[in-house]
Amino acid sequence: MAVNDSLQIKDPVAGTDVDLELAAGAGGKARPVVHIDSGDALPLPTNAAQETGGNLAGLVTRVGEVQASPTANSVLARLKDLLTGIVLAAGSAIIGKVGIDQTTPGTTNLVESRPSARRNAGALHRDGITAVDKLSAPGNPTLADVTTGGALLANTTYYVGILAVVLQGGSAEILGLSTVNASIQSQATAADASNTHIIRTTFSQVTNADAYLLFCSTDAAPKLVGYVTEAQRAAGGVLTAFGTVGAGGVAGAIDISLAGTGLQTSNAVFTTNTAHMPDTVAAVGAVACQGYSKAICTVRAQLSKATVWSAAPALTLVPWLKTQEGSADWAAGSPITLSLLGAASDALTQVFEVDVTGAVGLVLTCSTITGLASFDAWVELA
Repeated sequence: MAVNDSLQIKDPVAGTDVDLELAAGAGGKARPVVHIDSGDALPLPTNAAQETGGNLAGLVTRVGEVQASPTANSVLARLKDLLTGIVLAAGSAIIGKVGIDQTTPGTTNLVESRPSARRNAGALHRDGITAVDKLSAPGNPTLADVTTGGALLANTTYYVGILAVVLQGGSAEILGLSTVNASIQSQATAADASNTHIIRTTFSQVTNADAYLLFCSTDAAPKLVGYVTEAQRAAGGVLTAFGTVGAGGVAGAIDISLAGTGLQTSNAVFTTNTAHMPDTVAAVGAVACQGYSKAICTVRAQLSKATVWSAAPALTLVPWLKTQEGSADWAAGSPITLSLLGAASDALTQVFEVDVTGAVGLVLTCSTITGLASFDAWVELA
């Protein structure tokens, strides 16, 4: 065959006509060219897969499509699961505005901040205080011998003492004790050979006292014999056992029918006044401190400008905290003794801090005050 000549042959596999042509190639050499009829199918090797039914066309139209329900475990299904799992926390929230879950107040809506980030304006807590916030010791009682109704011996001298008791406002447990009355009193029973005597003990109410401890024995420092409430003292009654008061006697008096066997008035537990009154101070105004961590207390001590100073100034305060427990009881913190004058830093106005973490209330009671006209205290929370 010469260049540009053509020859038509039959494809033995597909049964189609194929034109062979010798075309001019590089360097004048002839190269074969195969012409296949455009209406004929492209011949494929034996067993080669053939596209049928328009599958390729369908695939082209579905490129980039996202199915609402993709086949399980497919790439698309995995992506959908991943995106579905990325959700915001409960509540309605958009960028710039976030809601707070109010389901459980104090828990799900609790927001903590650093103490230095918030301080309240502070408030005057104690104003013009001139005396300690403790019970006074009872006055000396008046004693009388009653010859019947008791178990005290005839012709015997008995000594009697009293101290006042303050109770916790919440649990009604003993919080503190005053000191014993200034002078132990004595009373001799009649020499009638009858061991049925009673010592009638008449004494006045101590302001803010809830109860009293009574001491009665033949000892000069008498032994503890009984506990009576202020209501029992006011109504009158007969002390027949520790904490047991029966009917009888006269109003404003307790008839002591037996000798004491407990601690003596000289015991160390009765020699210091521990009858602080945080409930009394709180009734005037406690500091609500829930949600804060510290109280910044500013105390201003004032010297008299009208009378001669007869004692060096001294002031001791006690912080009392009420916890978040259901009880209304108060717990004492460490006493704070202010050093006033006498040194370069001992100013009459001083600042100290009290840890109030977890507390709901704070009061400052005065434990000692001497040489001062009065003091004021402000409390700021942070």
